[in-house]
Amino acid sequence: MEARQRHFDRLVEQPADSLWSYWQQLLNDHQVTQLEMATYALAHKLRQAGNEEIYSSIAEVLREPSLSTGQKRWVVDLLTETATSEALKVVLNEAVNSQPSALQRLLLESVLKMTNNRWDARFHPELSPVLEEIWNQRPGDWELLVTVATGIANAGSERGGALLLRAVANSGPTVTKVEKGKNLPALAALRALRKIRNPEVVPILAKELTHADLEDVVFIASGDALAAMGRPEATEALLEWAKQAPREATPLVERWFRQIRDSVSLERLHKDLLQNKPFRSEQIKEKLAVTLKEIEPVVE
Repeated sequence: MEARQRHFDRLVEQPADSLWSYWQQLLNDHQVTQLEMATYALAHKLRQAGNEEIYSSIAEVLREPSLSTGQKRWVVDLLTETATSEALKVVLNEAVNSQPSALQRLLLESVLKMTNNRWDARFHPELSPVLEEIWNQRPGDWELLVTVATGIANAGSERGGALLLRAVANSGPTVTKVEKGKNLPALAALRALRKIRNPEVVPILAKELTHADLEDVVFIASGDALAAMGRPEATEALLEWAKQAPREATPLVERWFRQIRDSVSLERLHKDLLQNKPFRSEQIKEKLAVTLKEIEPVVE
């Protein structure tokens, strides 16, 4: 392990250009063992300081017809590990312009992995504009559309969250109508909203809970997204809604709060009920208490 670390340290000490040349040499020579470490090192360098020439060169290699799919997989892996806006642009550009193939599947998988990559121990909402640009072009390819929508949700920027909600709002008055309709962007957005995990989007979703109509598609989509998030901030927003909700919303209380599993959220909910905070509807309060008793927290 120490030897691997020393090797990695030596690699990242090299200038990015030199490391990229070395990486290409390993790829051409099929030096798989060394290529793995070089991939991590080069990705690390590119995260620290972008290099337009290197990204352009990576894109050229990806389009090189003489390379096998196996070799191109390594190129995609390098971009996936890097997971910067520039890397995402290369992958998306190739995915949009390539025909359905094994490579295109790799590229679409890469988009999802990149937008889920929490390098530097954080979400990366800066990836969202790259995806939004493709989304706004309204691609007709269902797989690409779902991938882009999910990528936007994974990145979790406020603007991206609002964009997905608009797509749903413009498609029909209720979730059932959207699901039965043929508006592909709306269907992709509705599916993607439940993948949001970045608490940065909570205020936008919480704002949509103020709709008076309990069947409103944006209201339901926002509540579903908050319930699926598994974050205390999201649970707090649902609780604030529940305190003001009419008794007719009782089924939604069970539907949304039953999904909550994180221990911090459950602890706060139990504490709130113990403190006997006022609810507009006693039936809602009772349903919440019963639902919480039936939930088994996830051990973190």
